[in-house]
Amino acid sequence: MHGIIRGLKTATHLAFLGSPTTAITQLGDYAYTMHSNGINESLRAAAKSDWTLEDVFQVENDVAWEFGDDGRVPDRLQKLLDTTLTLTGMRAMDSKAKATFLTAKANVWRKILTGPDTTTKTELIQKLQARQGIEGAKQSIDDIKAKKKSGNVAELLLYELGQIAPMTQSDMPYMYNKHPNIRIFYALKSYTIKQFNYARNESLAKIMSGDRKQVKEGFANLLSLSSSLALANIPADILKDFILGRDIGE
Repeated sequence: MHGIIRGLKTATHLAFLGSPTTAITQLGDYAYTMHSNGINESLRAAAKSDWTLEDVFQVENDVAWEFGDDGRVPDRLQKLLDTTLTLTGMRAMDSKAKATFLTAKANVWRKILTGPDTTTKTELIQKLQARQGIEGAKQSIDDIKAKKKSGNVAELLLYELGQIAPMTQSDMPYMYNKHPNIRIFYALKSYTIKQFNYARNESLAKIMSGDRKQVKEGFANLLSLSSSLALANIPADILKDFILGRDIGE
């Protein structure tokens, strides 16, 4: 990516992420944790997060792939962006949201795998085997049951997190990767694109499949995701209105 375009992209991030209310907006990310793992497990994970982003990705407080731009952003501008994300609380909020998702997902898997034989348990085992092979999945299942933070389990959790948030360059759209100089047009949109795609796969694609079971699951997911988004975002909007001195719901 050309240096000037990189600078403009980072400046765009600074302009939109410099508000103190930016961190509050991150509360909306908990919607996907609640939808994917249930409200009870999400609350437990939020209270005590056993897994963190560092455990699965070997990085600390990485808000999003697009903010770093492979480390090639001009040093002063990148330092200013890093400082801004820290001072506004966005790094802390984003890190906590990701830790909550990872912990809740690991807890849900452990509960299913240590429970009685059910269709849900069989489907989970098959999913893990499809990703890591029979032997790899067997080791991961043993580690999940034992609450062991192994590399195999970390790999599975990172994949799950990558379904709702861009964690690596491979999670970005094809055109983003192919044409570096147009990446400025994706600024602050990578999360939205990823989450739209997640919602499409979870609900609309299944509803449009025509398969009765898939259609039923698609409508259930649509209701669950809609409810979770409302539950997570309405309090965030109320808090922002309060901080900015606006009438609630204005």
